[in-house]
Amino acid sequence: MPQITAVMIDSREPEWVQKLKFGGIPATVTMLDTGDVLAVTDDGHTLIVERKTPDDFLNTLKEDRLFPQIARMVQVRNMQQATGQAVTHWPYLVITDMFKSTPDGKVITDRGVTGWSFASLMGTLLSIQEMGVYVVFCNGQNDYQDAVLRIGKRNRTTEMK
Repeated sequence: MPQITAVMIDSREPEWVQKLKFGGIPATVTMLDTGDVLAVTDDGHTLIVERKTPDDFLNTLKEDRLFPQIARMVQVRNMQQATGQAVTHWPYLVITDMFKSTPDGKVITDRGVTGWSFASLMGTLLSIQEMGVYVVFCNGQNDYQDAVLRIGKRNRTTEMK
């Protein structure tokens, strides 16, 4: 089972993220071009993790910043695939809570009922996965560190690619 051996945390992340210890794995805070966390595994892969709260996800989508972020996350991986190289970059979107729906299909977040359609939101998440970014939900910010560690333990075999 692979393990994370080093972590880089984006310097624009909140202080609570910058202070995460990832089980004692060497971590550094620096400005990242892509993602909020880069994690290197002992099997030679780089995990690109973008962290979003449900409200942040919706705001980024509303401001037309979400899909450019997603496109940057898959850029190296797509180049590796196109040139026949081994795939070493694995992009993940970690959403730090579940989206909920009202009976009439509106999205509920911590700030309450939004004007967003739950069906449209699910379509957006599917589009992100179709672009090659794996969508993972964790149980709030207290589970974020463990979610990254769980992702790091995933096998990335040729059959998986």
